Amino acid sequence: AAPPAPVLRAATDADRDLLDLTDEEGAALPGTVLLPDDAVMEVFQASAALESAFRAVLGNTYPGHPARGLLDDVRDAVAGRTPRPVARAGRALGESLAGAAATDPTTVAAEMLSAARNPAALLARGHQVFKGAYVVEGLTLPGLASDEVLSVEIRGVLRRPRATDGFAQYFETGLSATDGAAQQRGAAGTSQWAGGFRAVRNTSSAQTPAADQAAGNDFDDVLVTRAEPTGQEESTPPASRPGTLNPSGRYTRTARSERSRALGSTTTAYRTATESGTQHRVTADATLLVTFRRGRRNVVGNAFGQGEGRAVTVALDLADGVRFLATPAQIRRHAAWFAGVPGLAVPGPAVGSVPLPRRFTASREVGLGSVLAVDQFTDATRTVQRPDVLRRRLLALIEEEAPGITRPGHSSHLPGVATRVADLSSTAGLRTLAGRGPGHVQRFRFRYVGYGGAQLVEVTLRTEPDADDHALRALRGHPAAAGSGIEQFLGHVPSSVTDRTARSVRHAGFVQLQSRFPRPTGGPRTDRAGALLSADTTRGNAARVTRSAEDRFWQRTDNAADFEGVPYRVVAEVRSTPAAQWLLDLPGSLFQHGVLSLTEADATLADRIARLFGGRPARTTTVHTAAALRFTGSETGEPA
Repeated sequence: AAPPAPVLRAATDADRDLLDLTDEEGAALPGTVLLPDDAVMEVFQASAALESAFRAVLGNTYPGHPARGLLDDVRDAVAGRTPRPVARAGRALGESLAGAAATDPTTVAAEMLSAARNPAALLARGHQVFKGAYVVEGLTLPGLASDEVLSVEIRGVLRRPRATDGFAQYFETGLSATDGAAQQRGAAGTSQWAGGFRAVRNTSSAQTPAADQAAGNDFDDVLVTRAEPTGQEESTPPASRPGTLNPSGRYTRTARSERSRALGSTTTAYRTATESGTQHRVTADATLLVTFRRGRRNVVGNAFGQGEGRAVTVALDLADGVRFLATPAQIRRHAAWFAGVPGLAVPGPAVGSVPLPRRFTASREVGLGSVLAVDQFTDATRTVQRPDVLRRRLLALIEEEAPGITRPGHSSHLPGVATRVADLSSTAGLRTLAGRGPGHVQRFRFRYVGYGGAQLVEVTLRTEPDADDHALRALRGHPAAAGSGIEQFLGHVPSSVTDRTARSVRHAGFVQLQSRFPRPTGGPRTDRAGALLSADTTRGNAARVTRSAEDRFWQRTDNAADFEGVPYRVVAEVRSTPAAQWLLDLPGSLFQHGVLSLTEADATLADRIARLFGGRPARTTTVHTAAALRFTGSETGEPA
């Protein structure tokens, strides 16, 4: 039978509690299931339902929307009595001043929303939806007087799971990490020279035009005024003037040469876990919480802090909306959620017998191992697991350092910051961060404008094992299940040199032949006729020479060992510095720095004053996690 149609309803506190997946003691919430980090999503049917939810929220027809007021009735009454040409002109004027309607399907914002909810995007963001948040920003409806800014956040939970019998299938789940450095130098030169000629033939004084004769200054070098009549002027008829030829020409040569050299070095590591054993297809209902945040940006509203709007959250229930593949190892790792799934038997716990590689305990770097999963916890005891701890804490830090940066309609709102935080704190982001190791960080920067100045804010993430060498040596893993393996690829380019040379020469010239013919009737006017011959040629050549050497290592094996519950900690750091690239930003930056220093809630008055002059420390937060790692069997066979 076909599943029931999607249901759009008002979101409740119970829906928000389900997103945590666990209660206060860390027990799995009944009827929910956790999507494993390394599971493969097969189906995510939500595109049409999300489109309906978007239209309902933007059109103010969603369940629980505010009731219509007197102003709405008056507006409808006036619109019904307004002639169509006047209404059409008023609508066009309103859209040009305040932006198009949010329900207009022809805007760029509507196209971005359509792209964000298409099936391919939802499958790619499936883990982010059910273990974090899928954020869509940059939705703007521009106007001459005011802009409407929107953002969408989609979070979800899987409920009422059902499983099928196991079957054999091959799939891979892997991530890559790339580090690189580059330097480029270039020089360019341009030379130009030109030459030309021009010939002009003037007539004699006896053949000057009547306009010159009218001045009375062309007879025998005697200056006379116009008022003085001359006998010669009365008795002598105007002399005929012959035609004249005025040739001219110009030649220009322009040469340009460019030389540049680029130096680069990159290191790329691909860590891919392979599975070719038994798989279980799990089907579950999905509940999505869709949050719309809207605001307006204009000079008057932002000056008084009235640009932000009310956030609207709706719930969307999808029957049989999600289907994913899970391995027995993934089911055993999250036994608390899969124990009650109909049609599924949870494997027994594996006995640890394999020590961690000596290389890992010494360097704390995964190297060519693979990070299968990273589970987040609320504290260092690692008893209460929550799927979205890092993102929420990091957003709170950023809002403390840069107030309003993630709130649409605020004068300091910057689209893209919340999206970047959601990506870095997602399943893929955490697995990649753990694979980089403790000596590598993930960072991004943005410019925060507020209080009449600007600050450069930097967000840094780093992770490392949260245990000493003794504890890591005592941790034991187990051989991977049949059909499980690992594929490793390492590519290192120590030096890549690219030389570019370019040269171009341009020749341009013209020859102009111009003739002047006096009119037979006399007078000051002259007819002109001419011909212009021009030529322009450009010739250039460019060469590019690249010299590069790469070291590659590739290995694939089914001899692997899995380690679960390896303690890690993720440290997020947010700091800011005044932006002084533009001198007009400097006074406002210092004032902004002072306001943030004096309003800190976790410092004494003496510390606030000291930070006002000496600089504020970075804001940090630590999230405790547990990782599932996979190494090759040859590494784990070494004595710890």
